[in-house]
Amino acid sequence: MSEEGSSISRGPAPGDVLEGRWRITALLGRGGHAGVYRGQHARLRYPVAIKTLSVDPRSAIADDLRSRLLTEAEIGALVRHPNVLKIFDVGSTSAGEPYLVMELVEGETLRERLDRGPLTIAQAVDLARQVLAGLSALAQHGIVHRDVKPSNIMLKPGRRGVRAKLIDLGVARRLRGNAGGDQGEGFLVGTPSYMAPEQLRAQLVDPRADVYSLGVVLYESLTGSVPPRPTFVERYAVEPELEIDELPPVRQKRPECPPWLESIVKRCVAVDRNARYQSAAAAAEALAVLARDLGLPSGARAWVEDPTRAPIRTIDDAGPDERTTRHIRRGGGSRRVPWQS
Repeated sequence: MSEEGSSISRGPAPGDVLEGRWRITALLGRGGHAGVYRGQHARLRYPVAIKTLSVDPRSAIADDLRSRLLTEAEIGALVRHPNVLKIFDVGSTSAGEPYLVMELVEGETLRERLDRGPLTIAQAVDLARQVLAGLSALAQHGIVHRDVKPSNIMLKPGRRGVRAKLIDLGVARRLRGNAGGDQGEGFLVGTPSYMAPEQLRAQLVDPRADVYSLGVVLYESLTGSVPPRPTFVERYAVEPELEIDELPPVRQKRPECPPWLESIVKRCVAVDRNARYQSAAAAAEALAVLARDLGLPSGARAWVEDPTRAPIRTIDDAGPDERTTRHIRRGGGSRRVPWQS
């Protein structure tokens, strides 16, 4: 084992109790720098999910990972909404690794669902309304998610239909002052295929950036794909004249899409943020009016699968790379730090 590898803990094991409160019961999954476990409160026994970091403290990204986890804890504890993942606690393991205790969601991500094909129109509208409700709750606390994408939306089935939950608040930011200005943030953060133009240009963002990202998610939910962005997305930040294209019309791939729904998607993903809905609440209201006027089913009725109403996904419609990317620019250079979703 290398010197670097020997300094990384394998994480807690089933049966371990973290700080006398949270009992680990099973490993759910492990990524490059984190593990997610099923757990329960040691005394009350209600189920939870527990995320721990496993990173060499000497690593160049160690501080960024810890900062991201703490940001997720602080924001998740602040915002209580049925469409935002609940955060219960944060602490440190016996090995000194930070951990996060979260709501346990039994279900799948929207990414996993879209890998089987697009949603029906009713499902896509119901999903978008729920995610917008969660984004509106964040905005009420002055928070921009900055990484809305299918792999950051959990789908929890239940008797009243599918509940969508926003997860991974690690790159969210609190607004300070006039966040809609043109002053650059100094780095890019987000997932290129879903980033608003102002994010791509490393400008300060406001909730309209989340409206754009949700619009792309709605577009993909209806069509099965989104156009790829250039690999070197940092070009947008250093080449202001580089144009950012509008998305192709939804009806090119989904002819039965109602024109009003197409217009809502188009407004959400407008390159000019002043042309978008100015809040998640405004976009949600537009979808609510559309759903009422078209008589679209909602709740459990919207999520009754009907394979005749949604096109089959083709190999050419493969989903985009959903790794969250942070390009930090210092002294004219840049470094790319991928976060595995």
